[in-house]
Amino acid sequence: MTAPQPPGDNESSPVPPGPLRPVNPYEPSAFGELVTDGRTGQIGMFMGVWTGLVQLWTLRGGAEWSVPPEWITEGPTVLEAKLRERNRDSHLTGAHLR
Repeated sequence: MTAPQPPGDNESSPVPPGPLRPVNPYEPSAFGELVTDGRTGQIGMFMGVWTGLVQLWTLRGGAEWSVPPEWITEGPTVLEAKLRERNRDSHLTGAHLR
């Protein structure tokens, strides 16, 4: 009888890939500029750099979050960001079913 193998140690159990680090990270230059967190794909407004981490704020307000600078990518235009939010809201409220 053999001991069970932990997940990931077995060749037959594939490990899902994580996000790929951007080759050319983006350096935001203006306060409020839209950028993307390359780890999650979430869009945020650039609020500054604190202790070496880029501080982002959600488009709708809420809690800021920190991102290592090597994970920042260029964000969408304001119009694209608003359209994404509007589409997301319509799916959450079931408006697309009416």
